[in-house]
Amino acid sequence: METVFDEIIVGAPLFSTPDKIEKGRIFIYKNNGTLDTDNPIVIPGTGSKGRYGSAIVNLGDINSDGFEDIAVSAPFESRGGGGGAEGTVYIYLGSGESVIVTTPEDEITAADISSRLGFDESRVLKSFGYSLSSGVDVDANAYNDLVIGDYIQQTVIVLRTHSIANVSLSLSTIPNELFDYRDTSTCATDFGSFACFTLEINASYSGRGLDGLLDTKVAVRENAVSAGSRLFFLDSDKNRTDVFEGFLNFSATDTPTTEPVTVYVEAVEKIDRRRPLAVEVSVSRVERVTPINHIVDGFQDIIDLRDYPLLEVLPQNNREQTLSLTGCENQDMCRPQLELNISGVRYLDSKKMATELEEIVAGRVSFIEVLLEYQTLTEDAVNSRLFLSLPPNLLGAPQSIQDTTGTAQATSQCQLNVEDDTYICAVRPIFSNYDGKFNVEIIIAVSDEVTGRDCVENCSAIFTIVNEDDNIADDSNNIARLNLSVSAMANVRITELSVNPNSTQYEDTNELKPVITTKVTLSNSGPSTIPESQVVILIPGKTDRTSNFYYLYPDTTRVPMSVVCSDLDPDGLNLNSQNQQRRRRRRSMAERLWRSVMGSEEEEEEEGGLKKRQEITGMVNCSRDPELCTAVVCNISDFSSTTISILVLSYVDNRFFRTQTGNFELYMHANFSITTSFVDGPPSSRTSVSLRI
Repeated sequence: METVFDEIIVGAPLFSTPDKIEKGRIFIYKNNGTLDTDNPIVIPGTGSKGRYGSAIVNLGDINSDGFEDIAVSAPFESRGGGGGAEGTVYIYLGSGESVIVTTPEDEITAADISSRLGFDESRVLKSFGYSLSSGVDVDANAYNDLVIGDYIQQTVIVLRTHSIANVSLSLSTIPNELFDYRDTSTCATDFGSFACFTLEINASYSGRGLDGLLDTKVAVRENAVSAGSRLFFLDSDKNRTDVFEGFLNFSATDTPTTEPVTVYVEAVEKIDRRRPLAVEVSVSRVERVTPINHIVDGFQDIIDLRDYPLLEVLPQNNREQTLSLTGCENQDMCRPQLELNISGVRYLDSKKMATELEEIVAGRVSFIEVLLEYQTLTEDAVNSRLFLSLPPNLLGAPQSIQDTTGTAQATSQCQLNVEDDTYICAVRPIFSNYDGKFNVEIIIAVSDEVTGRDCVENCSAIFTIVNEDDNIADDSNNIARLNLSVSAMANVRITELSVNPNSTQYEDTNELKPVITTKVTLSNSGPSTIPESQVVILIPGKTDRTSNFYYLYPDTTRVPMSVVCSDLDPDGLNLNSQNQQRRRRRRSMAERLWRSVMGSEEEEEEEGGLKKRQEITGMVNCSRDPELCTAVVCNISDFSSTTISILVLSYVDNRFFRTQTGNFELYMHANFSITTSFVDGPPSSRTSVSLRI
C-alpha cells in the first residue's frame, strides 16, 4: 500500500507589501517523506488589511476526487457593498499533481451570506472567517461541514456540504454499427414514416452517504454544431422536437438503469453520409420545487442534502455516440468495390515546403506528400482501412494523413503493424452516392540514411484500401503503387587554389629548397553527400630535360581524414630527417642523381666558381600542358556539405636551375570530379596565379 504524507500549510496574515499592508498570504510545504521547506507553494492575499491566512482548515474530500480540500479565510477583506460587510472564505481543491489548485474553487463572501440570511445593517457580518472549524458532519451525510465564526458580530455560520452522486454513462445503438437511412418504413409518426434507430442510455450512480432513490433528468440531442440537423425526436405528446428530454430513475447506488430513446432520421434523398450520425447526452439533477424537510440528528426543519446531491458524470468522454450511415442491400454487411489511384506526388524539404524536384534527392528531400483518390463503384464502404507498405531503407513513418475531400478537413493517425511492418490508417466511410472521389493527403518521412544509391531493389511504396467487412473488388483496383527513384546532387567548387610564396629565387646549389605550399580548398554546397570523388592537382614539375622544377615526397599532403592522396617520391629520397648526418646523405644522393640526369660533362665555370647560366625564360601552364606537370591525385570519401582543404608541400629543385638564368612562370591547376555515377554535379577546375622563380 502506498504511503501517504500530509503537507503543512502555514498562514501569514500580517504579510505586507509597499502598496498593500496586512494583505496576508499562505505557504504550502510539500511532503514526500521529507518536508521541503525550501520551495513552498505561495498563495498571496489580494485585499489590503484583509489578513488572508488568518484561519486555515482541512475540509476533507468534499468533491469525492480522492484529494483533501481546504478553506482559507481573509476575515477583514472588503469587497464593497453589503452595508460594510467584511470577510471572505476561500475554498481550494486538492490535487494529485500540484498538491493544491491555486485558483480557488469558490469564494464565500460576508456580503453574500448576510444578504441570503436577511441580516440588516446592525447584524451584517463584519469579521466573517475570523475562525474556521471543520471535521464535523453536522447533518450525517458523510461529508464534513464548515463552521465560520464572526468575532465582531458574535455569530457562527454553519455551511453544510452537498453529497456528490457520480453518474456513470454508457451509450449504445441498435443497430450497433451500420444504419440504412433509406429504410423509411421502420418508424411511423403522425406526420410520416422515417428511418430510425434506438439509442440506449445505460447508467448507474455511486456516492458517499447516498443509498436510495435518485431522479435525474436526461437530454439527448444531435451533435451537429455547423453541419445542419439530420435527427429529431418525439416528445411526450408525439410532437417533433430537436431535443429529447426524459428521466433516469435510480433505485439505489450501483444499480444500473436503462433508458431507450428512439432517434428519427430526416427523409433526405441524398443525405451526406460522410458524416456519421452523432448524438450527445447530458444529465442534470431534478430540481424539487418544495424542499422535503427532515429531522437530522435532533434538528427540526433542516433540509436533508442527501436529497439534493451534486451530479458528476463520469467518464467525461462517454457522452457521445456515433453511428455510420449506409445504403446497402444487406443491412448487416456492405459489399463495396473499391478503386484507389495516386493523383499526385510532391517532394518536400525539411520544413515540409514543396520543392521543384521529381524524385528523392539525398539531403534535399525530407518528406514526400502522396495524394490519393478513392471511391466505391458499388455499395458503401463504412469500415475501410488504408494499408501502407513502405520500403524500410528509404521511407520512415507516415507523419500525417488528412482527408481533403471537398471542404472537409479531418486528420487521422496510422499505426504500425509489427507483424508485417505495414502501416494501417483509418479513413472516412466511403459512400456510393457521393458526387466525386474521396481524397486523402499523406506525408511520409524520408529516411535520414538515404545516400542516393538506395534503390537497387524494393523502391516502391504500395497503398492498398480495403473494407474490413467485405470487399469484392479486383485487387488491381484496390492497390496503387508509387515507384520511387533516388539520386544525389552536389555542387562542389574549388574556392581556392593558392601558392605560398608566389615568388622565390633559385640558388646555385644542389639542395632542395625553399618549401612551396600549394593549397586547394573545395566546398560542397550539397545537398547530398558524395561517397566518392577526386581532385587532381597538377604541379609544374617536368622539363624538357626530364628534370624537375619541384620535388615532391611522401607525406607532403596535409589533408582531412576522408582524403587520401597519391604517394610522391620519384627518386626515393629521405627528406624528412632533420639530422645533420642525414642532410649530408641527402645532399650526396641529390648530387649523384643530378649527375645521372645531366650527364658527366664538365660544366663551364665563371669567375668565383659559379656555373654559367643561360639566359632563358620558360613557362609551364598545367591547364594547357598537363603532360609537363606532376599529378597529385587525392581521393575523397563521404564529402558532405562542408569545406575541406588540401595542402601539398614541395621543394624547389635547385639542381635544375644550376645552369639556368632568367625567370620561369609556373601555373598550377586543380580539377575536381565526382567518381560516383549516381551523384549529379558539374565538374570544377581552377588555374592559380603563377609562381615566379
